[in-house]
Amino acid sequence: MYVALSRTNDIKQLYIYNGTDLRINEKQLKQRIKLKIISHKRADADKSRYYKPEDYIDVQWVRDNLDYTSLVCPHCNEDYSLLSRENTRLDFSIDRVDERYAHIKSNCVVGHRHCNNERKKLRPISKGKDEE
Repeated sequence: MYVALSRTNDIKQLYIYNGTDLRINEKQLKQRIKLKIISHKRADADKSRYYKPEDYIDVQWVRDNLDYTSLVCPHCNEDYSLLSRENTRLDFSIDRVDERYAHIKSNCVVGHRHCNNERKKLRPISKGKDEE
């Protein structure tokens, strides 16, 4: 067995390959993304967050962002666990930068579900233009 520990300084990022296929099925990944988008659209509608359909996140936008970040969360620099069950700590999430606006491409980043939830706790409540 060959081990390269020089590539990490965090034991949590050490993975042991046991011969199973570590790739996620592209069709399954796209289905997970579609379900997340459906859920976000429902939440945006419930909160009356309006958007232009062409500006809303789509499967390709999420896929491009996952690829762009090399499957690493921009908040904590840890890998996404695409093989884990959905809604786990290291599952990817589509995070709105400004909570007042819908899940539009210019207002979202892809990060860990855990990081998204932690960032919500730290965000100050934004005032609208009319409230300033």
